Amino acid sequence: MEKDIKQLLNDNVVEFTFTKKNGEIRKAVGSRNINFLMWTDQTNFTENDKPKGINKESDSVCPYWDFDKCAWRSVAVDSVISIDKLYEIDAFWTNEKINTNNN
Repeated sequence: MEKDIKQLLNDNVVEFTFTKKNGEIRKAVGSRNINFLMWTDQTNFTENDKPKGINKESDSVCPYWDFDKCAWRSVAVDSVISIDKLYEIDAFWTNEKINTNNN
């Protein structure tokens, strides 16, 4: 991957494809930008969902807020197959795609 998935998720809303531990291919839409998640009610993100800072983050695993599951999920960095769509935080709800070719 050209860009680190963690940095992309910090700065944007990212649609990506990855391989789950069981071998299943999954698409996800997520972000790690807490300010964005708290700002809009469309994420179903609440004060109780903010990370507690208990677990130390590793370099190989990336936690993110999954918009479809409305919960925190993690993805192994090396399991990401592709970045399918990348949205600037402010443009996400208006469906303004900013980049679709990040391989």
